[in-house]
Amino acid sequence: MNLVKVTPLLLFALCIDGFQFLISLALSVVALIPGTTGGCAVGAYFAGEIGCAVLGVLGSFPVINGVLATVTEPIGIALGFAISICISFTLGSMLVLFLQMFGMLDKKAAVLVYMGEVLPGFSMLPAWTALVVYSAIKKNKTMREYNEMRDIRTPKPNVKTT
Repeated sequence: MNLVKVTPLLLFALCIDGFQFLISLALSVVALIPGTTGGCAVGAYFAGEIGCAVLGVLGSFPVINGVLATVTEPIGIALGFAISICISFTLGSMLVLFLQMFGMLDKKAAVLVYMGEVLPGFSMLPAWTALVVYSAIKKNKTMREYNEMRDIRTPKPNVKTT
């Protein structure tokens, strides 16, 4: 396996997967505590840091957070999922293009990754990293088989030793 080709692609894939995960997680967490987040934002707008602290604490009461979270949590999850899909179709397409340029793309695996990224929950898995690893392993296996076949077909020169 040519590490010079694979390492940048692997790092790019890890960045895509990590970025998707962190964005989705952040939106879910912020939506889970809407009273605290919203209270702090409103308080900061009207009264600066003190307002943020006061309204943030008031908004953190379980009654307020519990009622608001039932509304905001599905919105946060949906936004995280939508952003994750956008990242997949933009940065993921760039990764597929790079894999194709290096002659490492397995088209069936790429289609499966695209289909999986549209499914909720699966988009949180490191599918792009798995695609790069799978494509690199498959390319390495193909090149090894090609080199073995070439070695078999190439006649060996007769070397006479005295």
